[in-house]
Amino acid sequence: MKYPTIDSVDTTKNVKGMKTEQLFDMIATCMHEIYEGDKVHNVNDYTKEELHKFLEGVSGKTFEKINKFFESMPQLKHEFEIENPKTKVKSKIVLKGAQDFFVLPSLTTA
Repeated sequence: MKYPTIDSVDTTKNVKGMKTEQLFDMIATCMHEIYEGDKVHNVNDYTKEELHKFLEGVSGKTFEKINKFFESMPQLKHEFEIENPKTKVKSKIVLKGAQDFFVLPSLTTA
């Protein structure tokens, strides 16, 4: 596996909002090689459809390992406090992951 690039991630959605095909696309772009015993398959030798078919057939245990890879990879995170000017209530905001840094509709003003 290799880390995703900004081009391989739809920054308008988080993983929970992705459809299966979009999720498989992202995983496939992060795959580098597939190990089958002593045999090593380079993913560049396979089509997107073949990689999707491969991902459909992997075990739950393998998907847990893929999930762990994504959960444990380095990520950009910033935490700050804001204050509502009308109520003076302070709230803590945590930006985490590319989608939070590039899509902030709730923090923009018209």
